Amino acid sequence: MKTVLAIVFTCFLAACGADHGKSVSDKGNKLYYLDPVTEAEAKDVLNWLHETNHNFGEPKAPFQLSKEGNKYVFKYPVQIKDAEKDSGNIRHVEIFATKLSERLKNAPVDVVLMDEHIQVTKKVISSGK
Repeated sequence: MKTVLAIVFTCFLAACGADHGKSVSDKGNKLYYLDPVTEAEAKDVLNWLHETNHNFGEPKAPFQLSKEGNKYVFKYPVQIKDAEKDSGNIRHVEIFATKLSERLKNAPVDVVLMDEHIQVTKKVISSGK
């Protein structure tokens, strides 16, 4: 199982490109971030994820935060097969995106769900400004 996790993690990094960014870690979770996202922003988001008890699941998969213009992009690995097809799950992600937008000073946020093969399964846009 650990070998599979290592392969999935490696694929995630490859999917993020050659430069997957810097990282911050806390309680076994890792958040990669790309410029112009700052380390302070990345730490704040990771702390917020813990404070709000978001389920990181086991094994803990890495997240990535990037920024395109004034819009943040949060890549979120989903460990439940076909999670993007369940309207309840998507509603939860929409709420998550809105709350993350609020945490990021109401900046627009796209949440990108990825499957176990690090393929994008769904993109959810927040109600940020």
